[in-house]
Amino acid sequence: MSENGNPKGQLDPDHRNMVVRALEDPNYEWRTVEGVAEQTGLPHPTCVRFLTN
Repeated sequence: MSENGNPKGQLDPDHRNMVVRALEDPNYEWRTVEGVAEQTGLPHPTCVRFLTN
């Protein structure tokens, strides 16, 4: 188990929802990973994992 209670390698659904909400933000047409990471407060590598899985 990871520290968030999910099996190792499994992505946290709450973090996934944060990334999806950032991508759906109507203030932006295009988003960078850096912008999503800044808006969500998640680390850049975490955002990359959500976007590539």
